[in-house]
Formats: sequence, structure tokens, C-alpha cells
Amino acid sequence: MTETNTSDTLEMRRALELLARKLNPAHVPVVRSQSIPELLSNPKNGLDLRRVDLRGAWLRGLDFGASHMPETPGQLTGACLDSAELSQCVDLGAKNLEGARLLHASLPQNASLPLSALRDLSQRVLPLTVPFGHSGDVTTIAALGDGRFVSGSDDNTLRLWDAEQEHALRVFVGHEGSVHSVASLGNGRFVSGSSDGTLHLWDAEHDQALRIFVGHKGFVYSVASLGNGRFVSGSSDGTLRLWDAERDQALRVFVGHKNSVNSIAVLGDGHFMSGSDDHTLRLWDAELEDALRVFVGHEGWVHSLAALDSGRFVSGDNNTLRLWDAQQEHALRVFVGHKGWVFSVAALGDGRFVSSGHDHTLRLWDAQQEHALRVFFGHQDLVSSVAALGDGRFVSGSHDRTLRLWDAQQEHAVRVFVGHKGWVFSLAALDSGRFVSGDNNTLRLWDAQQEHALRVFFGHQDLV
Repeated sequence: MTETNTSDTLEMRRALELLARKLNPAHVPVVRSQSIPELLSNPKNGLDLRRVDLRGAWLRGLDFGASHMPETPGQLTGACLDSAELSQCVDLGAKNLEGARLLHASLPQNASLPLSALRDLSQRVLPLTVPFGHSGDVTTIAALGDGRFVSGSDDNTLRLWDAEQEHALRVFVGHEGSVHSVASLGNGRFVSGSSDGTLHLWDAEHDQALRIFVGHKGFVYSVASLGNGRFVSGSSDGTLRLWDAERDQALRVFVGHKNSVNSIAVLGDGHFMSGSDDHTLRLWDAELEDALRVFVGHEGWVHSLAALDSGRFVSGDNNTLRLWDAQQEHALRVFVGHKGWVFSVAALGDGRFVSSGHDHTLRLWDAQQEHALRVFFGHQDLVSSVAALGDGRFVSGSHDRTLRLWDAQQEHAVRVFVGHKGWVFSLAALDSGRFVSGDNNTLRLWDAQQEHALRVFFGHQDLV
């Protein structure tokens, strides 16, 4: 076996994680296949992983055959090796496995279990402190204030970033499925929802989850803060649940939707709205289990939802938007114009809002008028996200790998931001005209006044 350089070891790490996710995705039982060396037509010698830093790597269910695992203590800290086949590995002992998660893993007969290895489901994985970038799609971003923000990915992790630094300040490991949603609770705390059916409460200053909330029977697609440490989550199991950051159990379960809950909008005073694949919206009060009102009218899945003002809100489905008032069951207005799914809606103030769609366009609307005030052309693929920056400006992210800055008073983009190598999945406004976007594994920080990214956050090119 030959020693590999740093670039090669990083590529090896990513290849192993991708293989693990393909063969043994988190949402299905582990099904071991032939060993990795056999898959690579190298059954005799195995892999040389002695110099590969696998801290925090997700390697569930892999059969490593007669491979050499990392030899330096700590290089497997936080690695998920659940159900992994390690019994044939060369020179593998307690020191190598220090800090790894080893639920149902097969170990060599002469390898004693390290005291810090995790064999109990009640224990959580140790944190990865080396700032690798995400190894999967960046699905969600939330601003925490002070230039810091947190990203969630379908690599099952969250990462804390500072706008002034290229590398992740902290990596949060614990979810066993893709992270679909994240919401800031204030004071550096935030909560994440995952396809593993759980929510995790985190603090920006700590690596491990402060609390894990269990109860949903499906993916947690949405989460929103209600203030005072309380938050509400929506799931593919059709329910919403109210939680308090200081308690493990749900304060209340809201039942009524007949299909997945995709979106939540907070109206204030403990009231919030939910949008669902059952084509309805429902108004809830945090103190009551039953919906205050059910809003019927959409003819497709409700994927986007935004609060406006004075108890009004707007929702989008497969090609229309509808304006509602919390005090009335019927839509105040139906907005027609998009030629496909409405993926995102953002309020601009003064009753105006902007929508983005599958038809490659954005549209500006006024709550008092049925027809779009303006249609914005420029993107060459579906527009997945939109975020308001203030002063009538907003930014959009698209599968054409660009972002565009718009002004509500102009039809053409003020600026086009190029740099992403993959589809732009997520977008969040920070402060002072800055915003951050995420694609298939990187994030980029932008300033509305500059065409080029201020900073690229990834971490795959080198170790710190």
C-alpha cells in the first residue's frame, strides 16, 4: 500500500460517505452488500485509510474487508460506524476506535471496545471539530445574528459559520437523516428538523445537542419559532407539534391535516398557519389542540407560505397564489400567472410580496390587485428560493446556478451573481445587504453591491 497525499485522502473520505449513503441510506434498515475492497476489485489488500481523517464521517453499514483503518487516535471521533463490518480490518484496536459510534458494528476478536465508543442508542455521537464542508445538498439556512448563520444538509449534519471566516466554526452531528429545516430561537440557540423524525436543540457554543425531541412519525419538513423558547414543527405524518426548549415532550399535538405539512408561518400572539399536501391551510392557536379555521381552495399541494400583515397571509400551490385573512375562511384573492409550481414567497412590506416558480420567473404582487405588478425574467431554470433584503430589493436563487438581485421598481435584474457549481437550493438574508446561498455542498456569501462572492464556505480542499 502507498501513502496518499492530503487531496487524495479527502477524496477517499467523500467517496466512502457517498457509497455509505447509496448502499445504506439512513431511512431504511441496513443491508450490507459485498465488501468495499471487492466492489473496488481489490479483495486481497483492502483499503489504506491510515492517513485518512474520518472524524464525523457517515459510514453506516459499510463492510471494510481487510482494510487498514486510521491509525492515529481521534481520527474516527464522531464517525458513524453503525452496523459496519470491521472484523477483518488490520491492526484495529481500542485506540483507533476512540470516540466512534459503533452501534451493532462487528469488531475484530482481539479489539477491546474503547470506553468512549458509543454502543447505546441513548448516547449521541461526539462532534466533528475539523471544518470539512457539507458532503451533501445544503437544504436549509438560518441567520443567527452577528454575521453568524447555520446550515443544514442531507449529509445529516448542521454547520455553524461566521461571515468573516471561511471554515465552519462548529459541526453538529447527531441526526440520522437529512436535515430539512432549521429555525433560530435567539441567544445562539436553534432547532433542526430531520427525515429521521426528530428535532434537535443546539447552542452555537456547544457541539452536542442540548435536547432531542421525539414524537413525529415521519420527516420533519418545517419548524418555526414562536418566541420564549417555544417552537412548532410540521411533519410528513400530517401533524404539527408544539415544543418548549426546556422540555423533552411535546406540549401539544395538532391533528387535522390529511397529508404532509410542508410549511409554517407565524402570525403572532401564539397563532400560526400551516400549509399541506392535502391542499388546505389551517390556523392554529398554541393553547388549543383543534384548528381555529380550515382554509379550502387550493387545487394542489401547498408548498409556500408567508405572513404579510394584520393577520393576512399568502400561500402558493402548483400554479396559483391565494391571499387569506385569518378571520375569514374563503380566499380574499386568487393570483394567477405562474405556469408551474410556486416554490417560494417572500413579503416585501406594504402588502406587496414576490413569488418564484418552476416557470423560471418571479412575480411581484400587491394584495389589493389580482394581476402581477411585474414579471421578472432572466433565470434559465426553476427559481427555488427568494429572500427580501429590504427597501424593495430581493434576491433569488435558481437551478441555473445563479442568483439575481432585483428591485421592485425595475423589470431587469440589478445584478447577476455567478459562482455556484450546482443548483441553488437555499437562501437567507443576513444584514446590511448581505446574503448567503447554498448548493449541492458549498455555501457562498454575497454583498448586494458586488458581483463576486465575498467568501466561499466548503472546506474540502485542505485540512486545518
